[in-house]
Amino acid sequence: MEPGSGSGFLAQLKPGGLVVHLRYGVGRYLGLCQLEVAGTTGEYLLLEYANSDKLYLPVDELDLLSIYKGVDSDQTRQLDSLGRNQAWQRRKRQLQEQLEDMAAELLMIYAKRRTLPAKPWKIPRSAYEEFAERFPFDLTHDQQAAINDIFQDLQSGTLMDRLICGDVGFGKTEVALRAVFVAFKNHLQVAVLVPTAILGQQHLATFKERLAYLNCRIAFWHTGTSAKQQTLIKQQLASGEIDILIATHKMLQPSVKFARLGLVVIDEEHRFGVKQKEFVAKLGSEVAVLSLSATPIPRTMQLAMAELRKISVIRTPPARRLPVKTFIDAYSPAKIKSVIEAELARGGQVYYLHNRVPTLRYTQKRVQQLVPKANIAIAHGQMPAQQLENTMTAFRDKKIDILVCTTVVESGIDVASANTIIIERADLLGLAQLYQLRGRVGRDKEQGIALLLLPSSDYQLVGKAKQRLQSILNLQDLGSGFNLALQDLEIRGVGEFLGRKQSGLLNGVGFVFFQSLMGRAITLAQQGKSLSLEELEARSKIIDLAVPAFIPDRYLPDPNLRLMLYKSISDCDNLEDLHKLQLRFFEQLGSFPPPLQQLWRLKELNLRAAKLFMRKISTNKQGLVIELADQHEFSWFQLIAYWQTKSWPTNFKANGLVISAKLTALEWLEQLDKWFSSLEKL
Repeated sequence: MEPGSGSGFLAQLKPGGLVVHLRYGVGRYLGLCQLEVAGTTGEYLLLEYANSDKLYLPVDELDLLSIYKGVDSDQTRQLDSLGRNQAWQRRKRQLQEQLEDMAAELLMIYAKRRTLPAKPWKIPRSAYEEFAERFPFDLTHDQQAAINDIFQDLQSGTLMDRLICGDVGFGKTEVALRAVFVAFKNHLQVAVLVPTAILGQQHLATFKERLAYLNCRIAFWHTGTSAKQQTLIKQQLASGEIDILIATHKMLQPSVKFARLGLVVIDEEHRFGVKQKEFVAKLGSEVAVLSLSATPIPRTMQLAMAELRKISVIRTPPARRLPVKTFIDAYSPAKIKSVIEAELARGGQVYYLHNRVPTLRYTQKRVQQLVPKANIAIAHGQMPAQQLENTMTAFRDKKIDILVCTTVVESGIDVASANTIIIERADLLGLAQLYQLRGRVGRDKEQGIALLLLPSSDYQLVGKAKQRLQSILNLQDLGSGFNLALQDLEIRGVGEFLGRKQSGLLNGVGFVFFQSLMGRAITLAQQGKSLSLEELEARSKIIDLAVPAFIPDRYLPDPNLRLMLYKSISDCDNLEDLHKLQLRFFEQLGSFPPPLQQLWRLKELNLRAAKLFMRKISTNKQGLVIELADQHEFSWFQLIAYWQTKSWPTNFKANGLVISAKLTALEWLEQLDKWFSSLEKL
C-alpha cells in the first residue's frame, strides 16, 4: 500500500482538510469534480496550494496522496507553492536520506534478531493440557489465537519477538503464563519485567497460585529489596536455582547473569524506555521476548505496522464485562459528591485521581468534606514502597472507600469492587494514560464509570488535548486499546521513534505520509534495495493515455463512496489484491459501466507495466511512445517482436520505442494488453 489507505484515508479526507502529495507537497483538499480535458471526461480532486493556486489531480494519482498530520492545525499550516517548489523538493531530499538511514538502522536492530537461529522449543502437550485445565475460566477466542501464535513462534527455529496487545483485564497475563510454563518445561529461566512493585506483587501472587503444583522457584526483585537479598538473587540466578524472576527495572544491571535465560516477558511495555528494552535484548543471544501492552507506544506501533515486530491483538472481552461509561464535565463539588455517593451506595469503591503530589493531602480533605463518612486514603509514587503497597492492599481488601491518588495506580492491582474513577484535569494526561486509568474500573460484572473533569464550564479545549479527550470518548467499546494506539500514533506522531532531531522534518511532510513511506523503505531494505521517491513517483502512473476512466455519478452518486473506491484501487500494489477488490465491488454494486471498466483496466495494465520494467507509456503526434526503465531485462528484438507483426513503423529512441500508428486511446490499451502478454511469456 502507498501513502494513506482505503477507508481510513476517506474517513479523514474532508473538504478544507490538509493533504500532502509526493510531487506537489502540502495543499488543501476542496472536493471532487468532473472535467472534460482534450475531449476526454474524467474525475479530479481539486486541491488548493499557496497563493490560491488550484490543482486538478487525476483520481488515478491518489496513491501519492496522504492526509497531512503534523503539529500545525489545518488553519495555521502554510501551504506549499506549485511550480518551482524548492522548499518541498528540499524536504523530499531530506526525507529520502532519513528514510534510508532509519530503515537500515531498524533492520540491523530488529530484523537481524528475527533471523538469528534458535533452538525450537518443545511443547509438552499432556503437561500443558493439565496446566491449562487448572485455569478456572474459559479462554476467549483471541486469547487462544495469541497462545497459538506464541507456540508457533517458539517452535519456528527463530527468536520470538511478539507483542500482545489487549485491554486492561482482557487476559494478557494468562497468555503470558502459558509461555512461561512452556519455558519452565524446557528447563529455561524466565524474567518478567514490570513497571511498578505493585504490579509485581500482583504477578507474584498470580504466578505462585498458577504454578503452585510444580517445583517452580519464583523470586521478586523491586525497589524495596534489600542489598543482601539482591546479592542472593543474583547468585541464585547465575546458578540456576531461580526459575522465574519477577522484577522492576532495578534488575537491569550488567552484573545480573542468568544460567539459562530463555524468555523475557515485558509487562506494560509502553512504560519502559528504549534503552531499557535494548538492555533486555542483550540479556542473551537466544532469548525469546514477549511484550504485553494495552496501549503500545508509537515506536512499537510503527515497528509492528512495518512488520519488524509480530503482534497479536486480544479484542474479545471477558464474559459479562461491560464497557466503561465515560463522561467529560466541568469541575463541580455537587457533581463529584453525587457520583461518589452513587458508587458507595452500591457497595463499590472510587479512585479519585489528582496528579500533583504537593496538593494531594488538600485534595483528600476536599473529598472528605463532600463524603464525611467515607474512609479515604492517599497513594502516590513518592511514598515509601512498603507504605504504598500496604495502602493498595488495604484498598483491594475494601478497608478504604476512596483512594485519592496520582497516576501511580495506572498499573495497579486488580480491585474488582472499584467501579468509578474521577480524574481531575483530564486534559493534562496523555491518551494512553487516560485509557489505562479508565481500565482500572469496571473489571467485574458491574458497570464502570469514568468522570473526566475540566477546570470550568467555559474552559476551552484546544489542539492535542481536545483530540485526546475526543478520542477517549469515541473509544468506549471494549477492546479499543489497539485502535487507541493507532490514534495515539497519529496525535503524538513518532517523536519517541524519531527523536527530536527529525521532528521538524516529520512536521514538514506529515506523519501519515512519513509512516507509509517508512514502511515501504523497510520492505525494500529487507530486499536489499533502497527507496527512491523519484521512482515511486514515476511508477504511480506509467500509462498516461486519454482514456475516460472514472466512476459515473449516476452509478455511485455519493462522492465519498466514489472517493473510497478510487483510493482502494490506487492503493492496490499487486494484481491479486486488485482482482479481489474488483470482485468485491462487483458483488456489491453490480456490472461496471464502461468508464469504470476502463479504470480497472488501466490500473491492471499499470501494475503489469511496472513488473515489465516500463517507465512511461504515452502518445504524441507520431503514435505510442514507450520509455523503459534502466534495468529492463529484455533484448531489443524481444521488445519489438510483437509490433513487427503489425507492420507498424517502430523507431528506437533514447531507452525506448516509438510505435507509429493512428489508433484511439482505447485501441492502444488493447494493443498494450497483447504486448504485455507476449513479454510475460518470455
